[in-house]
Amino acid sequence: MMESSKHVIMMRVDNRPGVLSRIAGLFTRRGYNIDSLVTGPTEDRSVYQMTITVICESDIIDLLIRQLGRITDVIDVCCADGDGYVKSEIMLLRVRCSPQTRAAMLMAADIMKTEIASMDADSMVLKVTGDDVRCRTVIEAFSEYGIERVIRSGPVGIGT
Repeated sequence: MMESSKHVIMMRVDNRPGVLSRIAGLFTRRGYNIDSLVTGPTEDRSVYQMTITVICESDIIDLLIRQLGRITDVIDVCCADGDGYVKSEIMLLRVRCSPQTRAAMLMAADIMKTEIASMDADSMVLKVTGDDVRCRTVIEAFSEYGIERVIRSGPVGIGT
């Protein structure tokens, strides 16, 4: 049996009601869980970009790409696993921040090149952009302070 791994699927779709439902339905019928899904408008308001991350075997990803390509609202679809794509995600991380740890956390945020999105008396929200490895590294770096919440967008990408 092949080992499952994370795959990034990028597609451009018609901006019509029900498109997301039809695409998600394909994954449901095939028994694959969507790990993340990001969608939004492109330079052409009639076309949306969808980026779906799915965990499956490598031989299955080609089948999924072909099946997605058969959906009438899908303009084009590709697997963005290899080189030739720029991918990034946004993560918001709320960390406990007492007056005693504030200076150390501000220094760590600067060293890790994170943006401080919000701060109050007992917590700090950091905004991080980058790939999966960068997000996991920041989580690890701030875990000693006490992470209260992590929200990740999942990757978005574009071909180079």
